[in-house]
Amino acid sequence: MLITLRYRMAPRNPDKINYIKLKYVLIPRANITLRKLFRKKWLTAHKSAWSETNVQGQQFIEGSGKDLFLTASRRRKKLLRSGRVDLWDFQLLSTILLKFEFGKVGNLTKQEKKAVENLAVIHFDFRMNSNEINCKEFDVAWNNIAEILVKLGDSSDALKALKLNKVRTIE
Repeated sequence: MLITLRYRMAPRNPDKINYIKLKYVLIPRANITLRKLFRKKWLTAHKSAWSETNVQGQQFIEGSGKDLFLTASRRRKKLLRSGRVDLWDFQLLSTILLKFEFGKVGNLTKQEKKAVENLAVIHFDFRMNSNEINCKEFDVAWNNIAEILVKLGDSSDALKALKLNKVRTIE
């Protein structure tokens, strides 16, 4: 598989490529994993699937998600109101997973909670980086994130394959 990016990048700069692989490949994959976890926990707790509608979003923010909604930024309030989990960013997803009460049967396990917390810390640290990351830091970050994602149900083989994929640009 080839990862294609739609902006200019200095060719053959491994530090930029490392940054891009984390930001545009692994972090979005983490978002997907957190979305799956949210939907799974919602289904377990409410015995019905999250419906991805404005109605579902409105019910959430007026009901059990009210406290999360009240403390959210204006942009995130719009995202919550939409009910479309696929639009929720990493920070919103991790906050919901860590703070929302899914009930006795739906709450995160201690292992899941620790994994989401660790992922949030790594994500925050990564956001504070410049737009480059050296090979050693890349390997540490990738391995830490991949290990957490596997604990949350992602495929180890798929993550290894993603790490080996090449990046190219479209100018």
